[in-house]
Amino acid sequence: VLTDLSKTNMYLNVAIALVLTAFIITCVHSEAPLDALNAPNVTCDAVNASCGACLSLGASCVWCDGERNGGCHTYEAAHVFPTEYCELSDARWFTCQLNMQALIIGLSCAVGAVLLLVLGVCLYCCLCSSSKKEAREEKRIEKARQRRAQEEETRREEREVKRDMVRAKYNIPPPE
Repeated sequence: VLTDLSKTNMYLNVAIALVLTAFIITCVHSEAPLDALNAPNVTCDAVNASCGACLSLGASCVWCDGERNGGCHTYEAAHVFPTEYCELSDARWFTCQLNMQALIIGLSCAVGAVLLLVLGVCLYCCLCSSSKKEAREEKRIEKARQRRAQEEETRREEREVKRDMVRAKYNIPPPE
């Protein structure tokens, strides 16, 4: 039997799950970031002065440090990695201090850590709720056992009273 509090918790958990699912679906299917990265008026190829000058044009530019195709290039977001220009270890995007390989590894580790944290919290909540359910069930069983023991004691006392009445009526001495 679900109590009002457990029903409320269940509905709250379902609502949170639905909101998170909608958020994830929206983020995955969103086209806005790709459009923002492919700004048509930015001419990254014309800027080859420095990494800072190239990346100051925005997210649509990538700077390559390598010998092969070094300089500023237009970063097409349709190609997730700019490997047609240079190696990931030579590519700079958003900041000159961090190459794209380190950025990808760092973001992957951060996402993995967040997912592990969410999984851990979910497991903890599930285990806590099951242990609370077990505790409530044990408490209910103990109350029922005490109630039955009390009823049995009451019936035993009633039987003793009836036996004593029958002994008194027929002048039978009590057993010793």
